[in-house]
Amino acid sequence: MSTELERLVALVTCVNVYLQDDETKINLEPTIAEYCHGFEFINNPYVRDDKTRVGKQIIATDASKWFVHLKKQGPLRVRLHYRPSIRDDVPVGILTISAECGSNWLVETQYNKINRLYVNILNPRVRGISQPWKTFFALLEGACLNLEDTSPSVDESRKVLDLLLEELSDFVGRFEWSKHWVYTFNKSRKILDEFEPSESDNLVPTGIYSKEARQLLQAALGSWIFGGMSSWNDLAFRGKAAAQYSSLSKQLYETICKSISSVVNSYP
Repeated sequence: MSTELERLVALVTCVNVYLQDDETKINLEPTIAEYCHGFEFINNPYVRDDKTRVGKQIIATDASKWFVHLKKQGPLRVRLHYRPSIRDDVPVGILTISAECGSNWLVETQYNKINRLYVNILNPRVRGISQPWKTFFALLEGACLNLEDTSPSVDESRKVLDLLLEELSDFVGRFEWSKHWVYTFNKSRKILDEFEPSESDNLVPTGIYSKEARQLLQAALGSWIFGGMSSWNDLAFRGKAAAQYSSLSKQLYETICKSISSVVNSYP
């Protein structure tokens, strides 16, 4: 999942650079090649009232072609939104599609007065798409008013993540079988304070985000501990500790995602 988060970050960052005409000064090719491969952008393949499915209509077969497609439409910027399912300003139909696709992420293209929304399809077979090796973004029907950017500021997200990592470190340090996680959380806290952006890092082009934002991005990605063998998900606790483990896990997941949004939406 952290890889998918990196790909979302790279995609929205690169398209914003492209829309701001900064691609003439910044080489996007390394980021696109490493993180933006396998994307396809389609019109939403919805089901009619008579239960017959409409086939997908391709907007762009890769990220670079999507950038060109958007540039012709003239949006002001692109925003990344987390947890659309709990937002009051997202139309109900969009929430239904988002839940069906298994996605907590919306990509919003903002114009002067309206927006258009793409949903990241995590369950492609559910939508009648038989290419699970690709990452699809479906353009939802119609347009609506621009969504309010509810992501916290970079400074706010840094403080929240740091305090949560400290709490997590204290929690796992209380039990012999979880003490090894102390290193993981302390490492992320160190990244938050000491990470130095490098030109050799292809995740996002150098100079797009502030140093503080880049530190937050790396610390958030480094804090993703969910999934895989011997992951955070495999731990077990009893009693009050079990409830605290569950609460801290949910907080960490949401804090990471909100931190990602904070960084990405800080440019332009």
